[in-house]
Amino acid sequence: FSHFTWEASRHTLLVCDIQGVGDCYTDPQMHSIDSKGYGQGNLGMRGIVSFLDHHTCNNICHYLGLKARTAKASDQGTV
Repeated sequence: FSHFTWEASRHTLLVCDIQGVGDCYTDPQMHSIDSKGYGQGNLGMRGIVSFLDHHTCNNICHYLGLKARTAKASDQGTV
């Protein structure tokens, strides 16, 4: 889901750490490229790069046609 939000937002924000039960999701954490809004947990590019560096695409990413993450975001300079 987080990878999808990064691509769907055209690389401007990433939604992560969603909690909930069944189809009721609460308390998402969001990281935005400008670090503005979304509360104190918005780590900006630091949070985005950390997610992308540790993300391994899976069957859901492939099914959704998401661009494969093959290199670490931090190795690319900008994301």
